[in-house]
Amino acid sequence: MGDLVGFDLDDTLIPTTRNYIDAEEKLSDFILDSFEGLDVDHGYIRKMISDVQIGLINERGFNAEVFPASLKKTYVGLAKMCGGRVTEDGIRYTRELGRSVLDEELWRTAGLLDGVGDVLDFCKGRGDDLVMITLGEDKIQRRKVEVAGLDKWFLEDDVYVVSGRKGDIMKKLFAGRDERDGLFIGDSYNNDIRPALDLGIRAIYIPSHLREYDGQPDVGDGGFVQLKNISEVKNIRG
Repeated sequence: MGDLVGFDLDDTLIPTTRNYIDAEEKLSDFILDSFEGLDVDHGYIRKMISDVQIGLINERGFNAEVFPASLKKTYVGLAKMCGGRVTEDGIRYTRELGRSVLDEELWRTAGLLDGVGDVLDFCKGRGDDLVMITLGEDKIQRRKVEVAGLDKWFLEDDVYVVSGRKGDIMKKLFAGRDERDGLFIGDSYNNDIRPALDLGIRAIYIPSHLREYDGQPDVGDGGFVQLKNISEVKNIRG
């Protein structure tokens, strides 16, 4: 009998953060072109978007309207900062940018991250039970799974989509298993690794290096291994 191995989806199995960064950069260009008196740079704008987004997530959970709303609030907030004029075209543009990250063609073109298919085949070959725990809206996250071809390894009932924290569903799925028989793999320390460690679940942390504002491991944290890429999972579980 194999282990129960849980996976995050975004930026663990499929690349998605790059799409958000591209949208943020386009918004930054638009804002800097629109407001001549604004004395900020791209980094400041991206940090503001992130802060607004975190606040909205805390209010609403992870849903599809959070990112477009964070772009809009950033645009409006910076306009007020420099006395710029908010236009209907500007609001429309921020909305379009925010929703562009949900273009299925982006998911289809990007496919899986390098090594993901081999690792999932390897886990299945070991007899592991695979589950996915992902943050977001149910319909959207399940569509990503389908478009990326991950339904080859994860049945519909093996995919759990949550709008808040992952700890509750982890606790339910891993309950009754010896801690040596459970493992969770993810790219976010705050959303994947910390909840697993709090429950005594072993974890593999594969930071995407695109997350500038994600949490970092605490000094002395144990129970997890940090890898450079998902292909290395086979080496430590062989």
